[in-house]
Amino acid sequence: MGDPNHTLPDRRQWAAFALMMVLVTLWGVGHRFYETLMPQFAQVFALTGLRRPLTDSAYQIVYILGAIPAALTARAFGFKPTILIGLGCICIGAFTFYPAAETQGFDFFLFATMLLAYGWIMLEISVNPMVMELGSSRTAVRRLNLAQAAYPIGSLVGIFTARWLIDSDLALPKEAARYSIAHPYILLGVSVLVLSGAVEHARFPVARKSYRRPTSIGTEFSDLLRNPLYGFAMAAQFANILSMALAWKAADKSFALAFEELSHGELSEVFVFCLVLFGLGRLCATGLMWAMSPERVLEIFAACSVLAALTGAIFGPGAAAVASLAMCFFAGPAWPSILALAVNGLGERIKLAVAPIAMAGALGAVAARFLVDLSTPHVLLVAAAGAAIVFAYAVTIAKRNAGREAPEGDPSIEVVFPDNRRN
Repeated sequence: MGDPNHTLPDRRQWAAFALMMVLVTLWGVGHRFYETLMPQFAQVFALTGLRRPLTDSAYQIVYILGAIPAALTARAFGFKPTILIGLGCICIGAFTFYPAAETQGFDFFLFATMLLAYGWIMLEISVNPMVMELGSSRTAVRRLNLAQAAYPIGSLVGIFTARWLIDSDLALPKEAARYSIAHPYILLGVSVLVLSGAVEHARFPVARKSYRRPTSIGTEFSDLLRNPLYGFAMAAQFANILSMALAWKAADKSFALAFEELSHGELSEVFVFCLVLFGLGRLCATGLMWAMSPERVLEIFAACSVLAALTGAIFGPGAAAVASLAMCFFAGPAWPSILALAVNGLGERIKLAVAPIAMAGALGAVAARFLVDLSTPHVLLVAAAGAAIVFAYAVTIAKRNAGREAPEGDPSIEVVFPDNRRN
């Protein structure tokens, strides 16, 4: 099995990796539950006035405000406790949807939503670096892309499960119909309880520290922010999420213009198709990373996104529809690749490093909300600019890495599987 101080036993490594993929799938399910059920939320909780934009942006707000506290939790207690705390928040938030439906109280609903969102950001902050630690840093970017390929699968499961549960509740009396919003979350809460038990009994690798940490958290953050490439990664993640959100919105608009005969229900399937293409793009990019460097793959995909967006902006709605779908495919590897290329090799310091990049992505999603009312050509031009920033980041990383091997990680960090389970 090898020396555990230097290599990770394959059986343990892949068991932990599979569990991380399940967690990634889970937050794909949870995210799409929320968006799919939003029309029902609006009816049950009277989401008028400021309530609707607040609930629409709830996840982004929590991601921006909660990323640093989640990273500090991981820094203080480790990946596994942070994952368990996140799952606990998700479980409590999910079950809180039942009293929220019972009372039709907006306060209950907002509390449940915020708690769920904080649980998701805790998973994101802990699971992504954990995946990167499960093996050599030379393959960390590819490994994170493979794990994140489970996200669109979870998103599709979330959409169809929520739809099925809603449809099954249509026969309920009107006074009981409000409980249809709680049923998907009760199912989610039970699933999280089961998964929490699996995480509790799993053994994850930990970083055994042989160096003295900086005297303050501020020192670690200042070291990161003084690195211009790290700042570039934050800008690239902001631009990536902005571009991707606008591409999905452009797909909705352009299909409605190009295919006027489509019903509202048929147009709602455009987003599902976008998710399928997004997942296929991530899988294809992951496969290409076996043949070429991740930054080169990101460079190629980002360049194709720019070309697709410009083509859609110049020509008519039909071209815009095809271009938007192409952008969904080529956006596949961007999010995990930008993150992994920025933090790979940081060792223990990766726990803090992932938070600002997650915040930048959430800010990109917020910015997209202010631009969706632009015309389709203008939306695609902004999306092209975002993809161009991602392309520039990939080119910069490729130039930096030319002629040198991938980082071996922090030399003061020793990754081991401990005998006890408090890891």
